[in-house]
Amino acid sequence: MVRLATKEDIDILADMALEFALPFEHDRISIKMFMARLISSPAHILMVSEDDRGITGSIAGGTSPWMFNFDITVLHEMWWFVPKKFREHRSPAFPLFKALMKWGKDEGATMRVISSTEREESPRVIKFYKKLGLTLMDHNYVGGF
Repeated sequence: MVRLATKEDIDILADMALEFALPFEHDRISIKMFMARLISSPAHILMVSEDDRGITGSIAGGTSPWMFNFDITVLHEMWWFVPKKFREHRSPAFPLFKALMKWGKDEGATMRVISSTEREESPRVIKFYKKLGLTLMDHNYVGGF
């Protein structure tokens, strides 16, 4: 089941975030504050997947005008994460993705930007994104000054 995250979920989600935040410098308190902001923001959403094991993953996103054409609203996926222990044949990953896409459409988005943390895109990831009608636009490089 996919549902909206609540403030009561933040501790569990912060623990999960630490699994995918590495190798970046991170602070658990900042993660929790950021998640609380997403939950309370009308332009953003934070959802969780949940089953009899508890919370099994999360996805977050937001909408904004497209920087090249303000007549276009874009859904920006911020993260989409399922811990390795829940990535079995009935992974909650795709239901989370579908729920975010539905929310984006309901918010008026006509374009979407989906990220990937793969250091080098695997053929499986490329095939999945192409099947969704997405095109690789760029890669991000992250580092300090």
